[in-house]
Amino acid sequence: MPHWQYGKASDRCAHDAISPIGSILYSEFHNQFGPMITYEVPDKRFTNTGLFEQIASYIIPKPELMARQVTITSGNFRVVGYPIQIENNERKKYERNSFMFNLCFVFNIDAEVRPYEPVIKKLGDYLRTVEVETAFLSNEASKATLPVLMTKMLTDLNGLGRCSVEINLSNTLFLKVVPPDRGAGPVVHDYDVPVLLSDSSHGGLVGDLTTRQVVPLIDGVKNVHQISEEVDADPDLVKSCIQNLMFYAIVRVVPAFNTANVHRVTPGLQQFVCDPLLQQECIRTVARDSNDLPSLRDLMMLFGDMQIGVTVKSLLSRHSNIASKIDERKLCDFGVIHGFIRRVYKYPLYTRYNQATAKSATAIRMFNGTFHTDEIQQKLDLTVKDLDERIEQDQLICVCWK
Repeated sequence: MPHWQYGKASDRCAHDAISPIGSILYSEFHNQFGPMITYEVPDKRFTNTGLFEQIASYIIPKPELMARQVTITSGNFRVVGYPIQIENNERKKYERNSFMFNLCFVFNIDAEVRPYEPVIKKLGDYLRTVEVETAFLSNEASKATLPVLMTKMLTDLNGLGRCSVEINLSNTLFLKVVPPDRGAGPVVHDYDVPVLLSDSSHGGLVGDLTTRQVVPLIDGVKNVHQISEEVDADPDLVKSCIQNLMFYAIVRVVPAFNTANVHRVTPGLQQFVCDPLLQQECIRTVARDSNDLPSLRDLMMLFGDMQIGVTVKSLLSRHSNIASKIDERKLCDFGVIHGFIRRVYKYPLYTRYNQATAKSATAIRMFNGTFHTDEIQQKLDLTVKDLDERIEQDQLICVCWK
């Protein structure tokens, strides 16, 4: 099935609220000279201050501070790093039995550095991995490419708040600075369906093995659990992959589609009404045939009739003359992604707990009005039809829509 996308990936980062990086430096423990700055971009701004000697023992610290966030204030600068120590391993033997390095971001002393801390940790962990797998840092030839990579990181993170850096042919590093008010990452559930927002085959955005396996399976139909089974990967790993793609505005998750689903419009419909470009994008996206496009009036009639009690199936039946022109799955997903309709979920609830004790413990636990049917289907491995029949046949179960 060909992939279909909604719009383009956009920079969702409130970047004006984030302090810029002054420079990026790479430091390592030299076997003869001890801790030293090997590279700094741009123009050795921190190196030339002579302050490094005062803080070298924190940049390349004792073992107990390795793999920990380290923030040092010196002069008018604040240096944030994540020092790494790699012991001898099967692939590589080091001269002093270990290899120590730290790639640090340097800021003005009054900078807010918290948004960068996850980025710096990810950098340290990633460089540790590529060093163990390919000796990227301990090999002088490959290490010499670091200044170019560091310059791209500095430019893109300061300018866009994100970057993708190709370490080598098989490793691409993705970084994104998240504003302090962004909070925790988006929650991804087993029953969520990822949808591509942009063509991720361009721009080198697909780098790690899991992502390369997952992205081709994102078709707007399979849910996260089904994708993890197809790639034979841990579901939490696949969720993490989807979360990363969501940060880059490459993917959004939507509810699983079924003609028994119910939707309703939101106040966001006003934006759709006032935005001719969004209207045209919607028409092109949801049309079954590019030579037989639905009209804006057709779409407004469908959206206007979305309400509690009206399933997608009944909506299409009511507007049968329009239904032939429209892909109902894309119509619902487009509306959800752009925020002018939302899915109304069905929550089963046992009305008399004492009479329901003969039922299975799992069913009792989940039919309590706090789990919607998508989640129950996933947990109990039921089809939509099976669960609906079970609800309809049990007189002790009522349904809440919300």
